[in-house]
Amino acid sequence: MKHYEEDIMAKILTDKELLIIVDEVINGNILDYQDQYFSFLKDLGTLLGKHLGADCGLVDHSEELGYSVAFNITEETPGNGGIFSEFDTDVSWSLGKEN
Repeated sequence: MKHYEEDIMAKILTDKELLIIVDEVINGNILDYQDQYFSFLKDLGTLLGKHLGADCGLVDHSEELGYSVAFNITEETPGNGGIFSEFDTDVSWSLGKEN
């Protein structure tokens, strides 16, 4: 990707503005193709997993769930499952393993 340096100001976005962009991508059909959206979800899942203690797995789409991202427990997952414990409550992560 080429970065322009001469006489061009960078756009500075706040964390809240970044959230608006992510929301627009997810809810606004900004990306034109399903494979682009899958790639976006994979990148987002990888980022979240890196910072919140999980591995990003399969990105999928089904009639039942719509678009989804699978996360796998890692050594970095908090003992109580961290933020992931609030979702997909049929699966429980605690003390470093799936229960």
